[in-house]
Amino acid sequence: LGSTQYADSEIISSYEENEGGASRQQRDLNYLKELTVSLEQMPALAQTYADVYHLWLTDLYLMGNNTSGAATHLKQIQSKNPQVDFQKKVFELILTTQAEDIKKEETQEKIGKQFEELLNERYQKFESQKVLYSLSSYLRHTFANKDLIHLAGLFDYFAKNKFCYYCSGFTFEYAMIAYFDQYASTTELEKLIALYTSADKNTLEKILLKPYSSQYYFTDLLGTLYVRKGDLKKAQQVFKSIPDEFWFTFENASYNLDSDPFNNNQELLGVQGMATYNKREIVDKLISLEEEALRDPAKAEKNYFLLGNAWYNFTQHSWFMINYGYSAYSSYSAAEVQAQKRASTYYKKALTLTGNPELKAKITYMLALLANENEKYQYARTYEMFADTQFYQQKNCITLRELVQ
Repeated sequence: LGSTQYADSEIISSYEENEGGASRQQRDLNYLKELTVSLEQMPALAQTYADVYHLWLTDLYLMGNNTSGAATHLKQIQSKNPQVDFQKKVFELILTTQAEDIKKEETQEKIGKQFEELLNERYQKFESQKVLYSLSSYLRHTFANKDLIHLAGLFDYFAKNKFCYYCSGFTFEYAMIAYFDQYASTTELEKLIALYTSADKNTLEKILLKPYSSQYYFTDLLGTLYVRKGDLKKAQQVFKSIPDEFWFTFENASYNLDSDPFNNNQELLGVQGMATYNKREIVDKLISLEEEALRDPAKAEKNYFLLGNAWYNFTQHSWFMINYGYSAYSSYSAAEVQAQKRASTYYKKALTLTGNPELKAKITYMLALLANENEKYQYARTYEMFADTQFYQQKNCITLRELVQ
């Protein structure tokens, strides 16, 4: 199309994070502008393939955030072909997001009606599944850039779960909240819950919330975020609104919130009880044990030990209390680190209070297990002082050597 300066340019994957990204982006923008100008100078092409020509230029102008150029060519698309009309409506929606303020209620109402029209007309349209996946992904990105995370996450669900067959490997329940788990703050989740329960929703909000049968998916996540922060009073208030049966609709709850985190510490070789708790009951007991320890010194030793067990188990078999699955997400690893720190804090409190050699042996072992590399060896050596205890004798030398290593 009249340019050769890009012909020998190196093709670099968008996934590569090496230097030169800004210059490559500028090169691409320069090419975009040159291509657009070249097409504008082809009137014969415009006459022969009018619809395709104007769709091309609309797309190019939208890629360059040139709303006036895009609008000019959109107006010239007069085709009665339903395939062309569908693509035109996609571009009209994108143009709305670029030309108008998406934070305004009237703009969201307009986008909602445009999105709803596309959803209703998508059947038997060429590659409509892929088109709507790309559109939903674009809208997620656009709304997130305007700090509308509560709506961006809802678009993410449409993109990955309605219009993509292989994008999400999550359980059904977690797929509903995955984006919010990774990116939303407690404030944004509170806004989303208020929106769900509001009777005054605009068209866009109504469409995006249709897949959700209740607000409890969001409420559970909000409470879980507070647990991760250690703000148990707020978590308690949030969990109060969730019915008992809700948690066990989660696939992972049936396997990873099905034992007593206070007493069933597998590392301590105790008899595993049959008691189970839901999230609200666990938070209630965490608060109760802490308050009782402060109120009654005679019970502090045992209570702090049980609290240490609970926070440790939140990173083990009872991980559903702070997570939604084993994952590499940074929020998960950070939550696990904080839970381990809280477990160590409670174990240390119990250790300073107890005179029971068996309990000291167990706590010292757990502290060695949780310690950083600088402290682990010292705790393991201290653990040797309890060689006469029953607990020590039940743990073999291989386990002790692994602690030191």
